[in-house]
Amino acid sequence: MNIEAGGGNDILQGNEQDNWLIGGAGSDTFFGGAGEDVLIIDGDDLPENIHGGADNDIVQVIGNKGVT
Repeated sequence: MNIEAGGGNDILQGNEQDNWLIGGAGSDTFFGGAGEDVLIIDGDDLPENIHGGADNDIVQVIGNKGVT
């Protein structure tokens, strides 16, 4: 399952399979679920909530503004 967020504060919910969850502008919340997921985070100044779930997940940050 592949999900891409819009411009607001979105909740991206994966399932038991391997998912690609792609955040956008706004403060997004990611729930990967089971499976080996790829979570793509926008590196803006807004907080992101990341819950990878079971298995090994990859988090990729695009940009570096606000990344600590």
